[in-house]
Amino acid sequence: MGKVRNDKKIMPMRVAPFGFDKYEEGQLVVNETERQYVQMIYEWYVLEKLTLRQIGDRLYGKVKPKRAESSNWGASSISKILTSEIYIGKYYYNR
Repeated sequence: MGKVRNDKKIMPMRVAPFGFDKYEEGQLVVNETERQYVQMIYEWYVLEKLTLRQIGDRLYGKVKPKRAESSNWGASSISKILTSEIYIGKYYYNR
């Protein structure tokens, strides 16, 4: 935990979360295009009170999910973005 908190180091992961690129030198690199979509997802959910399905409809055809082979956004993928603490700077390894 100290390495994460003090040195901003994280353990490597199979696929970087949406909004980030590869794991590089112990840190995730922000993907600026995806970062903008993460911000929009939060705004649509909090400010516009859209459902996960409505958010998925807005994302469809504009940006592909990180792990998907299609352009469809499932509710679970959007929910993971909205509930993951990594987007507020917290990361837990092996939790």
